[in-house]
Amino acid sequence: MPRVTDEHRQKQADRIITAAEACFARNGFHATSMDQIIAEVDMSSSTVYRYFEGKRQIIQEVSRRRITPVVDALRDAAAANTPPSPEAVVGGIVDRLLPDDAGQRTEGAPPSAVLAVNAWAETARDQSLADTIRGNLAETHRLATTLVRRWQEAGQMTTSLSADELAHFLQQSLFGQIATVTVTGSAAAPSLATALSLLRPAGT
Repeated sequence: MPRVTDEHRQKQADRIITAAEACFARNGFHATSMDQIIAEVDMSSSTVYRYFEGKRQIIQEVSRRRITPVVDALRDAAAANTPPSPEAVVGGIVDRLLPDDAGQRTEGAPPSAVLAVNAWAETARDQSLADTIRGNLAETHRLATTLVRRWQEAGQMTTSLSADELAHFLQQSLFGQIATVTVTGSAAAPSLATALSLLRPAGT
């Protein structure tokens, strides 16, 4: 019997996650069954369960894969000798959270936005997921606060509010954009652009 490589295992896990995301975007986390995920990925149930113990573990992996690129981008920007501009950082985060997945749409909001909102809702039922998301939010806030402080020092962001307050404002604006995209099915990028313009120092 041929040896199964790590690359093959990763590809199989990726296929399962992609199929699960499609099901979750259509039906929501709570209404999606393992049977639906198995049918979507077109694998045997034994193969799927070899990679994931059940739906809860798949939900946690979907959520982890969605937030990890955002945390990585913030960490890289915060560690840079010269951090990218606020517009570049926020734009990059939006691209990671809401990629151009119009080709995956059935109708209405893009799957990425639907998945994000479903993850938030699932925290009311899954304490482990709630703890994970809470930890991710704390880390993104910490990194965002570091970035805001550096932008303030560089004259790129107002000092009328503290770095902590501005980081909270940016996080909440981003959540608002995701919620708006989910409800309306259309991009709300101008709202974030407006928010950033309000945070510029007077006269810049």
